[in-house]
Amino acid sequence: MQQRLREAEEAEQKGETPRLLDGAQRVLRPTPEASSLDRKAQVRAIGLVDPAYRAAQDGLAALAQADAFKPGVDLDKIWDTLSEAEKIRAGAIERFRLEMETTLRITARPYTVPHKLGGRLDARNLKRANDNLRSEIDAYSYLLAPDSYQLLLRFVDETHRLIDVCLRQRAIQGVDVVVLYDILRDWVQKLVYQELVSRKRGMGDHGIRRIISNIDLGDQLHAQLKRLPDYSPRERLLMRLIHVHQDLGYTAYAARVSFRGGKLHRAYGARIFNDDLNRYRSLFAHTELETARVAVATHSSEELPLMQMRVVALVRAVDHLAPFGLYRVYKHLETVPHASDYLDDLVERARNAEHERFAAAHAALGQLLVEVGMAPALRDDLLAAFRPFAVGAELVDLGAWAGQVNDLKLDLNGNGAVFAKLNPDPFALRYQLLFDAQQEQLVRLVKACEQPVEPFPQEPLLKLTRPSLGSLILTRG
Repeated sequence: MQQRLREAEEAEQKGETPRLLDGAQRVLRPTPEASSLDRKAQVRAIGLVDPAYRAAQDGLAALAQADAFKPGVDLDKIWDTLSEAEKIRAGAIERFRLEMETTLRITARPYTVPHKLGGRLDARNLKRANDNLRSEIDAYSYLLAPDSYQLLLRFVDETHRLIDVCLRQRAIQGVDVVVLYDILRDWVQKLVYQELVSRKRGMGDHGIRRIISNIDLGDQLHAQLKRLPDYSPRERLLMRLIHVHQDLGYTAYAARVSFRGGKLHRAYGARIFNDDLNRYRSLFAHTELETARVAVATHSSEELPLMQMRVVALVRAVDHLAPFGLYRVYKHLETVPHASDYLDDLVERARNAEHERFAAAHAALGQLLVEVGMAPALRDDLLAAFRPFAVGAELVDLGAWAGQVNDLKLDLNGNGAVFAKLNPDPFALRYQLLFDAQQEQLVRLVKACEQPVEPFPQEPLLKLTRPSLGSLILTRG
């Protein structure tokens, strides 16, 4: 055993694929086909509804309701009466892969991959794997908003280029193309599934846009590490693994049906990642996967240990910048004629906690989006992105802190610091409070750094630091 551990450590240092320890294999659960009456009954018995999507006349599909933790019970109303064990069980994460694979199998339009893969991983086989992934994405394109669809294609292409760099620099060696393709396909499917569940939840945008924004910001920071002697593009690949998984907990049952349950998404996501961990041992070393495990479970923690665990710190820093992400869906409303009239009305009703009137104005905005001919998938994503005030979401107004990150700098002197400059956005300034942009994340960080949050600090510089650990320093441009 000690000899195998030494071999694994040597392989990791060389950038080669580590041997599996203790015969670990990928965890795969059977996914029943809903093609017969018996199978349909079986699918319903495990909490799925067949079909998971029902085709509508316009060619779109609506996600059907899943099972209930306690039938007929509103989880938000009983959440505080549940024990910690019951709260975890309400997530029902043990069925994650079964639910995801069954949902996507029923959802995908028929498609044929253009290449049969086999052999070692090289540039030619990598290109073929990329072609296959793009073909699968097209099978879901009818359900994705145009911007999400393009972001997903870009994710696949950029991951392709990153792996090609790893190959040329010998940061990845000895990997079979089929093994890598299965990993990348798993990432694509998880991105699509998170997008569809985010739309169904109607409690904010936790899908493709948010994930790709995290990846882009993380890449900007990691690019500044190239001057370090231990820099490796493998870290960027590891960060992609983390970003794909860190919010998967929102797909657990409690988080799907309950705003309060969504507050446990980190615990649910950590359990999902642990369950899937062996899928990635063919590409990542044990120490890398342990880093990923920590990052997924603690991605919203306020400490930024840039000098001790830089991948974990970069993931956390990016997560704290969520309110200023790059691809916020609500920005599509900026160009819709007369949308501002509806949004101003919604702001007033939200501030006055008039939930019934807010719901009526929300429905009226939805009708406006139909009248202007907005793509149905984008319209559904927009309506789902609003904060769910009616089920307990608080109104969080960041005041002048609204906009988009337009510059990131990484300083590794002392305890380390991430500098983020924001581009002020008048539209976001007026309406960000209506949408779930993870504003609580920033409020929690400010409070943890022992600064007042009521009212929220409005100075053009906000320095957030913890003793002996890294800092996040925000400025408005």
